[in-house]
Amino acid sequence: MKIPYFCTIVSFKTQALDSTNKNFLIRIIFHGVKNSSLIPESRNFRKKKLAKTNPNPNVHKAMMVKFLNSYSFLFFLQSNFVISDLSCLPPKVRLQNLPSFNNKGPAVAILRSNDFIVQGNVLNANCNSSNTLLFKWFLTSYSVNEAGETKIKETTLLDVTGSQWNLPKRTLDYGTYYVDFRAAFASNPKMFGSTLGFFTIEKSPLRAKISGGNTVTRGKDSTITLDGSLSQDPDVEPGNITSMKFTWLCKKRNESFPNLSVPIPIVSLTPGPGQGGGCFGTGVGRLSSNRVVVNLSTSAMNVGEFYDIKLIVQKDTRDDDFVQEINIVNGNPPEVTIR
Repeated sequence: MKIPYFCTIVSFKTQALDSTNKNFLIRIIFHGVKNSSLIPESRNFRKKKLAKTNPNPNVHKAMMVKFLNSYSFLFFLQSNFVISDLSCLPPKVRLQNLPSFNNKGPAVAILRSNDFIVQGNVLNANCNSSNTLLFKWFLTSYSVNEAGETKIKETTLLDVTGSQWNLPKRTLDYGTYYVDFRAAFASNPKMFGSTLGFFTIEKSPLRAKISGGNTVTRGKDSTITLDGSLSQDPDVEPGNITSMKFTWLCKKRNESFPNLSVPIPIVSLTPGPGQGGGCFGTGVGRLSSNRVVVNLSTSAMNVGEFYDIKLIVQKDTRDDDFVQEINIVNGNPPEVTIR
């Protein structure tokens, strides 16, 4: 019989406490359970008579856990656990700025271009034998398919020994992750408290820009250099314009740019009769070049007119635009570049 969710359990952990009265507590945390309404992510189980005599603290034992659901399916897990004196309980921990595993809130969206700090807090730490805390951080990348099934991709022990994890920008690829924050006493590091925090690394908006700023003055019968190299995808290193597409549009100030949802005609750079609008009297449209730097003659432009150049930058599903206004005058005014 096919069981819809037990097969999606990918990992678990157990801890056992209370050796003084021959009871122990098993805590099992399910990762990637498909149907959380049938089996909660975290459930506590109690069992009596572990041993007739008090076991020694910190002794490793083995146990078998049997699960039974309404589909009459049995699933067995076998794991080691640690028996410890109740005078030293696992620290209770939480993550300050990430939703926990039991919170069921949405994962925090982090732009790949931003630094992010995850702060772990210890809420309760009672241990007679030690006050020194040890911390561990585990990072797991995962995916969820259309059927709602979770697939663990990779789990990494982070090089972090404190209660704060600093995530530098551009470190992780786009995707979904959870971080496992653990705290334990130095006297018994195998008995730890832990919590999971979920987040996604998402794409940052593109930034289109033309050198010179929003407004420039250029002379009649000169050559204008339109430079879009300051445009940026913040998710990669500055200056990396790989896979970015550049589209240049040109019009007079009182005209409108065409809708990008329809094909935009390429305008002729040969001066028209002067009544067709656009930068060259041949209508509003796009320049023939898709390069990041474009040279444009002002010979067909009129002195005293203002012309708008729009740069549209596209990459994957993202786009941004920047408009530069050009004032045409007689002579050869100095060019001031604002970077």
